Amino acid sequence: MRREVMVTVYNDNRGVVREIRSVALPSGGFELKFADVADKIAPPSVHVVSRSDPQALDVVEQNYKFDVLTPSRLMERAVGSEITFVARTPRRARKQDTRQRCSPLAGRCFPNGNEIVIGTLGRPVFSSLPTSFVSRPTLVWSLRNRGASRRHELEVAYVTDG
Repeated sequence: MRREVMVTVYNDNRGVVREIRSVALPSGGFELKFADVADKIAPPSVHVVSRSDPQALDVVEQNYKFDVLTPSRLMERAVGSEITFVARTPRRARKQDTRQRCSPLAGRCFPNGNEIVIGTLGRPVFSSLPTSFVSRPTLVWSLRNRGASRRHELEVAYVTDG
């Protein structure tokens, strides 16, 4: 639960964000995700500390996931992997929608038999999302809590552009 957000804005289009969230932390090792962070974070500037028990919490690894899901990024990631395209047939033909599987070559270029189609083969349908995509920018930590499982007040600070 977000408790406080403090932002210091500088003239050079940068800012420092300091945020306090109340988070239930298990004992031992675990992964913690912080969504709803700025999308132009300077990753080396990120700092996290438990205000409740600073000595109990160790940062094992820190990552910033900023690859936000968009249709164009999803298609870029599909290059070289097989996906399904669904083409709608005209209503008066009264046929089912047709499905075709192929591997995009690049952008909107697709193999179709002995030809290359530039444009579309229909609506792309994906069986799953690449794990690197997030719905919004997210900080992810591997943490170790040497204390008991309980709620901590975590302070997170970082520099961001924009």
